[in-house]
Amino acid sequence: PLDTLMVGSDPDARHKGAGGVLKSLMDGKGFKETGMRLVLERAGWANRLISALPERSLVVTMSEGERAEAEACDALMRRFAIEEGARDLGEAPGRAWLAHRYDVSYKQSALYENGNFVDTCEVATTWARVPALYEGVKRSVGDNVLIMAHFSHAYPAGCSIYFTFAGTGRNPEHMRRRYDAAWKAALDTAVSQGATIAHHHGVGLSRASHMPAEHGEARRWFEAFKHTFDPDGILNPGKVFAEGT
Repeated sequence: PLDTLMVGSDPDARHKGAGGVLKSLMDGKGFKETGMRLVLERAGWANRLISALPERSLVVTMSEGERAEAEACDALMRRFAIEEGARDLGEAPGRAWLAHRYDVSYKQSALYENGNFVDTCEVATTWARVPALYEGVKRSVGDNVLIMAHFSHAYPAGCSIYFTFAGTGRNPEHMRRRYDAAWKAALDTAVSQGATIAHHHGVGLSRASHMPAEHGEARRWFEAFKHTFDPDGILNPGKVFAEGT
């Protein structure tokens, strides 16, 4: 819902309302910079206020293929969506998404320049577990960072939830503690919900600590392959499992 507020389901009105205010704060400098910092310093309050807003989520669908096939697929998706209480917004939101889908990546620089931090954490699970995973991660990190989320990849069995979080602190050390706490809380929740802790960004230092909890005895397979293909242990040691492999 927060991502929908900020992106806007109506391309002509995406700078209006609560979402427009947050979007404006993230884009600007000066007074807006101060405003965004105040929001991030009180992330817990901000997340609770945002949760009280109407929970409407934008779904963008596109069909490819021969014209008749694509139109039939589009009509089927529209019918299913309307049966579930959705409202057809036409092509405008999809075209706006296509034109602006990379904008958020460029806005991260402004947050860094203004003395804050921002990062992304994508996890994945089955459809039945999606609601609990989404709510659990939001709840676990919400006191430290402003949290957003969207579904980045969807499959018949489940999907990836792509979380974006932003925060700040009194000084670099305080920010580092908040940053590390947000990562740990998100991964703890993913493991407890039976999700995978990485979808497409890989593992690396941010996730290596939680690999044993997710993979358990399957780690032995990884170590066997590692020993065979990298007997001297020179390929990114400690980037998959924290204990050097």
